[in-house]
Amino acid sequence: YTRIYGSLGLLLFFPRLEDADLAGRIKVIQSDHGRGENVEQLAALLNTAYRDYVFTKNLARLQEFYPMLTRAMDEVLGGLRRGEHIPESLSSADAAGMWCVAMKAHALMARHLHYEDVTARGAAAYQRAIKGFDRRFWSEDNQCYVPSDDESDLCYAGQLSAQWHADYLGLGNLLPHDRIMKTLQYAVSHAAAPRRPLWELQLACLLLYRGEMETGLRHAESAWRRIALSVPHTAKMPTEAMAIWHVLYALEGLLYNAPDQHLRIAPHLPPGVESLAAPIFTPSCLGQIRFEEASEGHYQQKIKVHLNSLVLLNSIELRTPKTLGDIDARCVTSDGDAAISVRVIREDFGNRVLITPHKANVPGPLRLILTEKTGNP
Repeated sequence: YTRIYGSLGLLLFFPRLEDADLAGRIKVIQSDHGRGENVEQLAALLNTAYRDYVFTKNLARLQEFYPMLTRAMDEVLGGLRRGEHIPESLSSADAAGMWCVAMKAHALMARHLHYEDVTARGAAAYQRAIKGFDRRFWSEDNQCYVPSDDESDLCYAGQLSAQWHADYLGLGNLLPHDRIMKTLQYAVSHAAAPRRPLWELQLACLLLYRGEMETGLRHAESAWRRIALSVPHTAKMPTEAMAIWHVLYALEGLLYNAPDQHLRIAPHLPPGVESLAAPIFTPSCLGQIRFEEASEGHYQQKIKVHLNSLVLLNSIELRTPKTLGDIDARCVTSDGDAAISVRVIREDFGNRVLITPHKANVPGPLRLILTEKTGNP
């Protein structure tokens, strides 16, 4: 899975090279997908193809890749025994989890191509698989997900690979929130860092997405040092080094879903820090954000978004603390206050605030202001 981590940098800086490389890998998929390494490769290709579509909205490529990926997936699913939802050859939680999220990605690709029956069947198959993952890898003794069937006494971040992938693609929690947090706490409490630097980087991102800023940043720095020190010893270093871009996305809580025209900006700030200025850097748009958060008295959040590319926004997603009550929301453009609809979704690790402009072509720059209503306690 080194390529999944590192190819984000390739997609950001050299999108045509990433596209050509992915196309070549898909076209050489072998017919025998029953072997473990081939199933893992297929999962990686499915996940990467969906990610690239989310980031670029290259519908022509999706239409080209989808039939080949679907045939390969159908061959794997057709070889499963009755009651089996994850290929037996995937013995690690890392590989099994990425297969589960690949099934979800396949169903979402079918939705974008308007294959409604395939979407429904794929979504149901994914639900069975992720429930099977939960039963198979959750350890009541250790109170965490374990890395594999024969490593029940170890805990590192690889078993949450699927959740990390879901975080930065905006897919929500694939697994129960309390079990994710217990697994992260178990991993952090162990003195030894995860065996692979990329797993430690993944651990850092999982923590950052959940507001564990100090611990997450510490592991991000540790992972980067380990990757940098590996320069003389491994040819994979450039690919692994580009994976550091995931830390920026996790810090900002950034996602621009190009097909859905959905922009997510949901940073968590370390204690004592009240503002963040950072770039928006995606294959579809560039820009800057400035985020300010005031929690004394009545809570207020201000975000200024300046996009250097002409993009349409159907929806904007922000985040507020879990304990916050009702809010007022404004979206201020160069033409004044824009008409918006607001929906708050309360979740285990914070509230998602979905802002829908009544007009998709909102002129920039935007100022988004969330204010706690004065009637709240």
